[in-house]
Amino acid sequence: MAGSDSLFVIDPSHLVRFVDMDAHHRRMVRMLADMAAGLERGEAPGQLDEQFDDYMAFTRVHFRHEERLMETSLYANREGHEEAHARLLQQNERLREQFREGEREEVLAVSYEWLIAHIERHDMPLGNFLGRAA
Repeated sequence: MAGSDSLFVIDPSHLVRFVDMDAHHRRMVRMLADMAAGLERGEAPGQLDEQFDDYMAFTRVHFRHEERLMETSLYANREGHEEAHARLLQQNERLREQFREGEREEVLAVSYEWLIAHIERHDMPLGNFLGRAA
């Protein structure tokens, strides 16, 4: 994945303007970029698998954080947002298997695309709501 740092970015249009969420999103993208760089360097598969597991674990932490924010703020679209989280967590298990089977570049690309799509579709409206509620 030549130039992985430029492939995995959060540009200003992806900021939800809610500090904790933006920090989490940046960290998640950095984790994906670090794995892509590790692929380029030829890191051991076991080390990459561990990094992907860390990414999945942090994704769960991030989702729990968002779900607490939605609950405490009485966010109207909480159910739909939480359903999107549940779908990704199910998909992550399949992605984990594919990653371990060697489809690493593809899985990283899918993970990044999903993250950006989720930010745009679900987290931007949540960030806007939280900003108004503050």
